Amino acid sequence: MTAVDPSGPTRVVALDGPAGSGKSTVARETARALGWRFVDTGATYRAATLAVLRSGIDPADADAVTAIVRRASIALSTDPEQSWVTLDGEDVSMQIRTPEVTSAVSAVSAVPQVRRHLIDVQRTAMGQTGAVVEGRDIATVVAPRAAVKVYLDASPEERARRRAGETGGARSHENPEALQRAVQSALAQRDALDSQTNTLEASEGALHLDTTELSLSQVVHAVVRLAEEAGLTESRPLTWVRPPVPLEPAHAEPGPSASAARRRQATGRRRSWLVAASRPFGRVLFRSLFQVTVTGTEHVPLDGAVLLAGNHTGFLDGPLVYAFAPRSASFLAKSELFVGPLARALGWLGQIPVHRGQPDRAALAAGLAVLDRGEAMGVFPEGTRGAGTLQAFSDGLAYLALRSGAPVVPLAVIGTAEAMPKGHRLPRFRAPVQLAFGPALHVDVDGDPRARRTVRVAAEQIRVAMLAQLEAHLGPEERAARPDGTPAPAPLERDA
Repeated sequence: MTAVDPSGPTRVVALDGPAGSGKSTVARETARALGWRFVDTGATYRAATLAVLRSGIDPADADAVTAIVRRASIALSTDPEQSWVTLDGEDVSMQIRTPEVTSAVSAVSAVPQVRRHLIDVQRTAMGQTGAVVEGRDIATVVAPRAAVKVYLDASPEERARRRAGETGGARSHENPEALQRAVQSALAQRDALDSQTNTLEASEGALHLDTTELSLSQVVHAVVRLAEEAGLTESRPLTWVRPPVPLEPAHAEPGPSASAARRRQATGRRRSWLVAASRPFGRVLFRSLFQVTVTGTEHVPLDGAVLLAGNHTGFLDGPLVYAFAPRSASFLAKSELFVGPLARALGWLGQIPVHRGQPDRAALAAGLAVLDRGEAMGVFPEGTRGAGTLQAFSDGLAYLALRSGAPVVPLAVIGTAEAMPKGHRLPRFRAPVQLAFGPALHVDVDGDPRARRTVRVAAEQIRVAMLAQLEAHLGPEERAARPDGTPAPAPLERDA
């Protein structure tokens, strides 16, 4: 087998990140989706650690450790459908997951000579036909020329929950909370040790993806889309993805699998219930506070992918559209909202964080995943609250429309800035607000849908349609209040 050449561009998806961030699960599912190899580099370090422990030498003796690891014969499966690791011909897939190996693996992997030796093993396993590789320092050392680099992360609490559940310990332990605290403390110690060897550094250009509030299918969709964007595979409907479920431990033992499946089903039911309950509640709440008028709902298709594109003048825009749209939709929401309890709530409602002011590939990939599933996606292309004249306009909406083929329904959102003025904590009671959905637009632009010029032409098509929808529903007072007196097209101030 020929090892991958790290000096040139490689057909590799590199997944870095700390323990419990979902690397193994995501990497295996991504490799299965792409039909590529799956390389769990951490398994090689665990096998090496097992060899050291079996020899009886001190893991802190770098020279002795190096000699043992160099003599050991380590091999691992690269088939995502099968997972095994051998040490000197013996299948040690279960033995390398014991607490004894886990507690010693950081010390063994910190030895530079060990890392150099095992990197050669890992590159050989990667081959040249395409591999999804996960572990630490993948994009910085193992495959620095990987075509796709992603740094997965999650909150310390979520990482500890996943790791505690890997062998069913959280279910059988007499004090699950104490177990999780102990696991979280152990993960923090390992992170500190790994940081000393720079193995937790994100590669330059790597996409940072927080998996705390994301389902497995959302993360895999995003990673596969990045592979498509890099030209590694042809775009195709992502019908292979499982129904959205929370990320589950990568190496769970067979026994607890039934209860894990039951938990996933219960989680899915809770999410469906939350979405189903929150929208009617929102409608009742907003109608009690404001005079809400909703028109043009017949323009929104009730099934299939669709983009709802609205102007953005007030804090209430997103919640109002979420509540009153004819169908439930996911929204691109500013990443600043995803903190504390609100982050969990937004994640449960299917909302997607987006970093404003810069191209956010993760948000776009997640948005495409929503559209690929035939769902509705809400976007406010101005990116931030303003006059609502669409002079600032992100190209992301046009990109989503071109890549997905989904129709765009222009939406005029009127009165929200006055109903909840910026800087005011309380709304203006019974203030009028209006949502007006316009006829769907099918973007029609010749050229490569990934080319910047094509995207910008499409963006202008959408912008003109949105401005026409605004002009049709603004009254004389609203027009007079606008800086230019009319929402007619004006020069763009491009964002991302």
